[in-house]
Amino acid sequence: MADPLGATASIVTLIDICTKIIKYIKEVKDGSSERISLMKEILSTKGILMSLIATVKDAEAAPEAWSETIRSINRKSGPLDLLQEVLIALHEELSRVASAKGLERMGKSLLWPFKKKEIEE
Repeated sequence: MADPLGATASIVTLIDICTKIIKYIKEVKDGSSERISLMKEILSTKGILMSLIATVKDAEAAPEAWSETIRSINRKSGPLDLLQEVLIALHEELSRVASAKGLERMGKSLLWPFKKKEIEE
């Protein structure tokens, strides 16, 4: 059974990854509509995760109210695991492209490592 502390740690990790992804996207000048859309999605995800932390902390204060739904989010292969996989893959790809070119030398554009279809998924 997942505990509230473990769920909180997982959520904080995901918020950190979202913050790093947002930083990469913001450093791209003249962002395409796909980049802007991706940044909005990541910002929304980060907001949801921050709200989820408050819910988990409330559950920590009243363990008897710790619902099965909240417990299930931090299970192996659960929603937090799946979200972490996607965010880590996105972060690693952005990091790889940024370090290969150097953000300062790229000028107005970062070679966007994703196709429109992949972004939409």
